[in-house]
Amino acid sequence: MTGPSFRNHHAAVSGKVLPPSQTLLEGLKHFTAPAAAIDLGCGAGTDALHLASQGWKVLAIDADQSVLESIEADAVITQCQRFESLVLPPVQLVNASFALPFCNSAHFSSCWLTICEALTPNGLFCGHFFGIRDSWATRADMTIHTVEQLKHLFAGFELLWQTETEKDGRTLGGAAKHWHVHHIVARKC
Repeated sequence: MTGPSFRNHHAAVSGKVLPPSQTLLEGLKHFTAPAAAIDLGCGAGTDALHLASQGWKVLAIDADQSVLESIEADAVITQCQRFESLVLPPVQLVNASFALPFCNSAHFSSCWLTICEALTPNGLFCGHFFGIRDSWATRADMTIHTVEQLKHLFAGFELLWQTETEKDGRTLGGAAKHWHVHHIVARKC
C-alpha cells in the first residue's frame, strides 16, 4: 500500500486500540518462550507492540516512516523498508498481518523468498493473503492468491492453522469492501 491510501489507512487506525491479529495469536500458541520476530508491514504497530509486551525482540518494518516513529519501544526496533527491497535477519517468527497483498505482484516472488530465507528451521509464518473474490483482486498493484497458489507457496511448510473468510464489510477507512481472505499460520520445515 503506497501513497494516499497508505496514509489514509494509518490515519483511520490512529488512536484506536485494535486487538492483535488472530493469526499472530494462533501462532504464539506454538511457542514456549519469546524469541526474535519480524512484523512485516506493521502499520500502527498493534502486533509488534503485542509481541514486545510478551517479551519478544521485534523488528517492525513498514514503508511509512511516520507510523514507525509512533511505535518505537525498548523491545521494538523499527525499519522503513518496502517489499521490493526487503533485507531480513534470521528470526523465529515472521508476522505479515494484512500486509503481503499490498506487495506488487512483480516483486512478490522475491519478497516471499526473502521471508522464507529469514525464517529459521521450525520458524513460524503468520499472515494473510487476499483471495480471488476480494474486491481488490483486480488491482494491478496488489498480489492475489488462489488456493492452489497458496499450496505451492507453503510446500516447504507444515500448515498449523488455516481458515478462509469471505464477507462484505468495510475497510478501516470506512469504504465498502468484499473481503476474501486466507488466514495462515505455518511452520517452516
